[in-house]
Amino acid sequence: MDDRAQVSTEYLIILAVSLVLAAVVTLLTVNLFSVKSSVKELIEIYYKRALQLVT
Repeated sequence: MDDRAQVSTEYLIILAVSLVLAAVVTLLTVNLFSVKSSVKELIEIYYKRALQLVT
């Protein structure tokens, strides 16, 4: 391979790795926020039940 092809291949590899990392970070973020919303909903349900028991 000549120098231009080598540099081009290296940039393509760097770009591919960056895209994979971005996808993984996005999936982890989405999962984290969905877990947080599920926990929040669960806390609200228990809070409402506790209020019903008190009243």
